[in-house]
Amino acid sequence: MMGPISPLAALLVLALGVGFAPSFTAAPALETQMTVNTDCTTLFDFTRAADRDAWREQNDTVMGGNSRGRIERTDNGLVFAGDLVTRDGGFVQMQARLPDGALTGMTGLRLVASGDGRPWRVRITTDTRVARTALQGRDDAAIGQSGVELDGPRVAFAAPVRNLGQGNPASATVSMADPAPSVRGRPVPEAVWDASRARSLGFILSDGRDAPFRLVVRRIEVCRGA
Repeated sequence: MMGPISPLAALLVLALGVGFAPSFTAAPALETQMTVNTDCTTLFDFTRAADRDAWREQNDTVMGGNSRGRIERTDNGLVFAGDLVTRDGGFVQMQARLPDGALTGMTGLRLVASGDGRPWRVRITTDTRVARTALQGRDDAAIGQSGVELDGPRVAFAAPVRNLGQGNPASATVSMADPAPSVRGRPVPEAVWDASRARSLGFILSDGRDAPFRLVVRRIEVCRGA
């Protein structure tokens, strides 16, 4: 079970999704070739330099946290490793911007990856927003209205990475059938997941444990249909 994160960490979630705008390039356009016997297409193949270069780490240090994480770009994939520190922060993330419509129609992701036994999640930021005034009040209160016409921070949708083993990278999956929407760590239960509005894709760890972490990702595929 994921442990609680500090208020500062919750603010960093907002910064990663809305207020913090790192200078990295969008991913290359989707390949049109379908994977054999599946309805999945390759979004990122990290044996390609252009795909590796699209990703950046986002640690809680940008708002006073103490976690350390670095991306190592190798010919065999991305290695995201370091130390998660809960004091004054509590999570690490690597992410990339997406071309418009990159995830349209998606029902999930298929990965070739390996982890460290910790509960990694995929986090997709969209252009759906909440009202700026909705952030007033209790930090744990749910936020109601959301929509692309509003003026507040963007809504992010998170889902766990399933079957993420350790050791050599192998198949893992992410279902977007019921992703959890949130802003600043606050739930937005009425927000509707619309894959066509995805603007960035990331992997986030925030399990409340002070410990080293390591995630290796070799390929990310977008799956559509049943």
